[in-house]
Amino acid sequence: MKMQWSKVILICLVWAGSTAQSVCAQIRVLCAGDSITKGYGVDIPYPTRWSNNTGMFTINSGVGGVWASYGLSHIDGWLIKYAPTHVLILYGTNDTGDHPDHDLQNAAESVIETARRVRAYGAIPIVGTIPPKIGPRAYLMPRVKSFNGYLRSYAADEGILLADIYAAFGSGRGLFISDGFHPNDQGAEIIARTFAEKIQYFSVNPTSIQVPETETTGQTFAVQAATAWTTTVDQAWITIAGGGSGTSDGAVVFNVAANTGLARTGTIAVAMGNLVGTVTVSQAAATLEARPSSFALSSTEPAYHHQITVTAHLPWTATANQPWISIFSGSNGVGNGVTTFIVATNGGGARSGTITFSIGDTVRTVTINQWPASTWGQASPSDFDGNGSAELSVFHPATGNWYVLFGGVTRWIHAFGWASALPVPADYDGDGLQDFAVYHPATGNWYILESATGHSMVIQFGWSATVPLPGDYDGDGVADLAVFHPAAGRWSFLCSTAGRYHVQWGWSTTVPVPADYDGDGATDIGVYHPASGNWSILPSSFPAIGPIQTNWGSASEIPVPADYDGDGKADIAVFLRATGTWRIVYSGGGNRTKAFGWSTTIPVAADYDQDGKADLAVYHPNSGNWHVLKSSTGGIWVNNWGCSTAKPTLLYPLIHSWFGLP
Repeated sequence: MKMQWSKVILICLVWAGSTAQSVCAQIRVLCAGDSITKGYGVDIPYPTRWSNNTGMFTINSGVGGVWASYGLSHIDGWLIKYAPTHVLILYGTNDTGDHPDHDLQNAAESVIETARRVRAYGAIPIVGTIPPKIGPRAYLMPRVKSFNGYLRSYAADEGILLADIYAAFGSGRGLFISDGFHPNDQGAEIIARTFAEKIQYFSVNPTSIQVPETETTGQTFAVQAATAWTTTVDQAWITIAGGGSGTSDGAVVFNVAANTGLARTGTIAVAMGNLVGTVTVSQAAATLEARPSSFALSSTEPAYHHQITVTAHLPWTATANQPWISIFSGSNGVGNGVTTFIVATNGGGARSGTITFSIGDTVRTVTINQWPASTWGQASPSDFDGNGSAELSVFHPATGNWYVLFGGVTRWIHAFGWASALPVPADYDGDGLQDFAVYHPATGNWYILESATGHSMVIQFGWSATVPLPGDYDGDGVADLAVFHPAAGRWSFLCSTAGRYHVQWGWSTTVPVPADYDGDGATDIGVYHPASGNWSILPSSFPAIGPIQTNWGSASEIPVPADYDGDGKADIAVFLRATGTWRIVYSGGGNRTKAFGWSTTIPVAADYDQDGKADLAVYHPNSGNWHVLKSSTGGIWVNNWGCSTAKPTLLYPLIHSWFGLP
């Protein structure tokens, strides 16, 4: 029997070397039973002997004089209180006493039900047969044998581990105290060792494995087991290639098929008797990338082959959802590849479609945006489709995405820019449409996407200390590059017709307010001094029209010049954010004060209703709502287009932010 203790201790030591913590130290054993478990008549109860010899943490819940029903009624509370990993159950000695009317079959069922609850909790139950009775109690042996018979049968049916203590005692001579049924110290030693023989050590390592989406072979995990074990899998895409079973420590080898869909998981179960260990196999979703994620194409370029770069490890397909988008090549592929497409000429309004790339359930979409038919008119602020009304447009710095709502129907999302770039849309190609454009303050570079051609260009004009102010300063119908140097009050221009020149107009505490104040079709230089409320404007028609000097505003009011009366001239106006009040001086005479907005809104005046007049409008960053007071009807239009981290692309809200104003 000493050999058995050595075996248990040796296993603990071996496992301690292969795991972060000794297996024996991880085990918590609860000993449930009557006075035999409690240790009546012995110096050292069997649970203590067990703990001393194995190093396992042990709780002794033995209570003298109780029947099997006592253990059943208390086991739930013990499980919660002690959280054992194993439970040794030894009841029945009192059930087989001088109580001929006591139902031994029911007593055995109570023991088995106790074991069931232990197993349901997640611990491992080990049921012990009761020792024989000798001497003055020998007449009760038929009851002992009957009870043990029921116990063996039920345990076998349930797959519950059984420690046959009765068999280990043999005749029982020399193993009991004088009463003939309480074991002595020698008998307690036998009980402890008999239970120890049934402790089965079992583990799988690791318990989770991550594999890529491609076919993977030769994956392994270790099995540590005391006896025979087998493996099963719950997914067809996992196959066992080796080590499907064993009789002791070993390794399982498995293969994983390629994943053509979403991320998935499966389980490999390793069973040793009634004990089951599981390994979770997680496989990544099929890799599929398509770049760029969006296009903004001109209305007239049907023969140009646009390219989408596809990154994938598996076979993929590409499909277009609009008849005006035609895939020329690369409608499918295996691994990395390129898809080319063409678009038909657009004779109508702005439109959008998609090309969808698929690997099973994994899809990626590329948005194909096409500009409307060119109008070759003069573009109005925020008019991206040339229909005479401003679009709702925001720029999301975190992603560099533009979000444009055409006519309240067509929704564009296009990536053009990055976090440190500033949106500066204008009609740089003279086709009557606002072009996507960003300015990089650190380098002074302008990045422009022409709506007329769908091509982009980069122009260096400006530096980190300047503010970009695009406008048609030479009146030729094409937006010019311009920057304002606040520290020096200096304007610099790169005009499509007039070329390069500089103008000194303003100083460090002024805010630039360029607009067409004289109605000649050219953008005029202007500055606003918040501290005094003074406007200083140098018309493009100068010297025919002298400088315009007007006092209108205050330190708390934001300049919002626009053509509010529809006479073709920008009007001087301010917005008091604290109260949401607009104050306008009309170029033709008269003025207006109107409350429209509130303290958390941003003014975004523009012509949203195609009547040639700028409408009072505010944008609420917290909600992304636009509120427009239509000059044509007097009605209020509310639309949600944006979010707290997106910024309207109109010029003057950006100017305000650049100068630290709301």
